[in-house]
Amino acid sequence: MMLKKPVIWLSAVLAAQVVLAAVLTFTKSDNAAFKSSEPLASFSPSDVTEILIANDEGEVRLTRDGDGWLAPSLGDFPVAGDRAEALLDTLSELKRGWPVAENRASAKRFRVAEDDFERRIKIKTGDEERVLYFGDTPSFKQIYARADGQDEIFNVPFQALDAQADVDGWLDRNVLNLKADEIASLEINGVSIARVGDEFTVADLGPSEATDQQAVKDLIDEVARLSFDRVEWGADNDAALVTRFDQPLVTLVVATTDGQSFDYRFIAEQSEAEQIADANTDDEAPAPPSRYIFTRSDFPHRFNASRYRIDGVVDFTRDTLLAPVEVQSAEPASEPSEPTDQARETIQDPAGG
Repeated sequence: MMLKKPVIWLSAVLAAQVVLAAVLTFTKSDNAAFKSSEPLASFSPSDVTEILIANDEGEVRLTRDGDGWLAPSLGDFPVAGDRAEALLDTLSELKRGWPVAENRASAKRFRVAEDDFERRIKIKTGDEERVLYFGDTPSFKQIYARADGQDEIFNVPFQALDAQADVDGWLDRNVLNLKADEIASLEINGVSIARVGDEFTVADLGPSEATDQQAVKDLIDEVARLSFDRVEWGADNDAALVTRFDQPLVTLVVATTDGQSFDYRFIAEQSEAEQIADANTDDEAPAPPSRYIFTRSDFPHRFNASRYRIDGVVDFTRDTLLAPVEVQSAEPASEPSEPTDQARETIQDPAGG
């Protein structure tokens, strides 16, 4: 009789484990089914006309323009449309899953509240607007999320870095790119370079000068892929800045084979006086500028770039495009040789007698 109690107790524990396993299995399968059926926010990416992304430091607004996207805060400057479309695709595919919390009080704890969030993304389709809040990160590439107007909080596969709230993170930095093989000529600081077939010629070469084809092609390639770090918009009434662009460090004019022409002007980000003021002593020459601002004639914007992006342009000198030529000096005329004794005799006695 004494042995029956432990057996009964162990049987009860085993039965409880079986029931718990069944519940967990049911819950897991039910969660999987729930995930596969209900989106966190229901919308079609192609219908979205505007995206607003905010964090605790600010907000960026992106608007659709035909097949592309623009940043209104920067005078409708083009943004990387593929990134905007990828973000919409990702958001449209997020599923509700099984909630980690189901009450409004938990929104603060998971940082998905209206006034406390890591990211808030507003998606506008016509007159409709959907708002998603993203908060803390429980694990790699996972984040807590909540749709506006709902109490349930979900753990979804998403990264806040894919939704930057800074407009600089969305700029299309290839918008200034040209095709190197379509550049017909360029003039940089008064030095003209023209394409002749597959080669280039520097104008006004001296007799001991020749065009360094590789150096010219390197310059052409850099001009073709000019890029930037930031876009500046406004401040057109800054008289000092306007004056500095009237006297640029580098001027560049590029003509393409299809008849287009682009006029660039480059200045240092700091004025000469600011560079001198930043030097350690009055006698110390300022270091070369680390950042530059430039314009291009087909854009009303200014482009801010670090030196490494444009060093081939701002460090340009005519000599960098030249290859030395060895000039063959003319050989001096040889002096007449002295006549031989027999020749002298012949000259003295031409008759031979």
